[in-house]
Amino acid sequence: MTIVLRTALVVLLASGVSGLALPQANARSVEFSDWTWLVRRSDGLEGPGPNRFMDNQRTVWLDLNSHLHLKVWVRDKRAYAAEVVLDRSLGYGTYIVESIGRIDDMDPQVVFGMFTYDDSPAYAHREIDIEYGRFGDPASTNAQFVVQPFDIEENRYRFEVRQQGDYLTHAFRWDENGIRFASFHGHIAEALVREGFSAVTERQVAALWDYPGDVPPPGNERFRINLWLYQSALPSRDHEVVLSSFAFVPAGAPVKTHN
Repeated sequence: MTIVLRTALVVLLASGVSGLALPQANARSVEFSDWTWLVRRSDGLEGPGPNRFMDNQRTVWLDLNSHLHLKVWVRDKRAYAAEVVLDRSLGYGTYIVESIGRIDDMDPQVVFGMFTYDDSPAYAHREIDIEYGRFGDPASTNAQFVVQPFDIEENRYRFEVRQQGDYLTHAFRWDENGIRFASFHGHIAEALVREGFSAVTERQVAALWDYPGDVPPPGNERFRINLWLYQSALPSRDHEVVLSSFAFVPAGAPVKTHN
């Protein structure tokens, strides 16, 4: 059975990424999981971080397996971060990303994020975050779910992920009734697309959280994926994250399969 929906493939409290302009219309793009992603570039330091974002093959590229690579590249005491931005707004639904590699033990300065963001400041930019990183503190937990603004305690959930292998699945379901976040051991995107969160066994759950606050409505938010440095602090080495798939299931959409 093949899924027809397009599939191929979050600190301390200061995770807000306000002021993130969209890439320009002529920005470099990559085709990942049958979606078009614009590659962010900045001429100077920009949020989050702040960081310099590079849009060439050193920081963002596709390999022969069509996996998307994001890399923090350090050269001559200067670091360059990576970010891709979906070329359209998707609104309510379930957002699913599969990653490959150990992101549970990155340098304390490195942050890997998957999130929605709207240029408009309404509803705290409609920012919904899954982030992995210790935000500069080696003793901190290594992941968080956040609905901005982060300075409201009920809007964030910090947790520690200990991977059981190289594969993780990250997801949040956003609709008018609430937001449910999850990180799962293994690659289970196809099961989530077919059956939703009910397809998951307890053993597969790395973290699960139901956001208890007010739910932002959709606007012009875009889904983004990035790899960046907290407070521009240089890491001990280059860091890289590999993404094997992205999937989106619109809220209320029937499952579409064929043999």
